[in-house]
Amino acid sequence: MVKKFSVGIPDEMAERLEPFKDSISPTAVFRQAMDEAITKRENFKERMDKLEGTQKEGAEQMQEIIERLKKQKAEFENTLFDEGEEYGLDFAKSADYEDLKYAAMVIADDCEPVSKALERDGQLEDYFEGLEDEEGNELIKNMDETDLEKWIQGWCHAVREFWNKVSSQL
Repeated sequence: MVKKFSVGIPDEMAERLEPFKDSISPTAVFRQAMDEAITKRENFKERMDKLEGTQKEGAEQMQEIIERLKKQKAEFENTLFDEGEEYGLDFAKSADYEDLKYAAMVIADDCEPVSKALERDGQLEDYFEGLEDEEGNELIKNMDETDLEKWIQGWCHAVREFWNKVSSQL
């Protein structure tokens, strides 16, 4: 028994097919492509079933993968925090008094997800807009919210710590 499917193709593709309609069978092409797509999905499902399956070995393997990914995620987040700290310390060491005090008392003191609002901060927007990564790309604009939050936490930590160390001597 054969199930029938109706498949449409865009006009542009139909025009391109026209000169070859005697040598290309749309039905055969569809069958082959569908068979390949189904086989890929079946193979992927089989691999996932082995990992998630009721077999103890598969469950243990999945747990090992999850633990490895958690560790890598934590290392990545620590790297972002450390990088933010470096930028924050560099800022604190070179900032003028007014900008340093503002950054420490206003920005760093309330460093909950400040996010991309840093770019629009009236006093420090030029600083944040000018930040570049090692490749010369705009640093803040190229981070997603989660990564930026970790980076900013590091930045704020460094600015706050620097201010706490020097403010009593000013």
